[in-house]
Amino acid sequence: LFTAPGYAERTGRKQQVMVGYSDSAKDAGRIAAMWAQYESQEKMLEVAKELGFEITFFHGKGGTVGRGANPEVYKAILAHPQGTINGQFRVTEQGEMITKNFGDIESAERSMDIFTAAVLRDQFLQRPVPTAEWRAAMAAMSERSCGLYRKVVREEPKFVPYFRAATPEL
Repeated sequence: LFTAPGYAERTGRKQQVMVGYSDSAKDAGRIAAMWAQYESQEKMLEVAKELGFEITFFHGKGGTVGRGANPEVYKAILAHPQGTINGQFRVTEQGEMITKNFGDIESAERSMDIFTAAVLRDQFLQRPVPTAEWRAAMAAMSERSCGLYRKVVREEPKFVPYFRAATPEL
């Protein structure tokens, strides 16, 4: 896309990329999904830099990271790969989280304070570069956890009836 004729000129060499969390976690489980998203953001940032594009990641976090515990958003933002925030953070809020985090002035101010503090801290925080051993451990955990997650979700005959009884899914 970045090398398509006219694309760089039309976009001003700026690109937004949405990173979806909910569907990937439903498919692979949280550990595998989060590790795949981490690595994908690193790779996309590398390609964008190589081709002279500024990339802004648009985080489609409609679910569990922020549900019930907005301060966890602060930690989640700082867990992104180094260089992927750069003072810009775009995120979605979905469903009941809109009301919870922005439904009144006090909640909205608190939510914006948390987002702003994390984005600002990211500018000054030098995180350790993941080592080859750390990456290998994450890959192994991701593969194992994904397999176990899918075994429960796809093969356990009691899972779907339990899920439908325990959640408002229907």
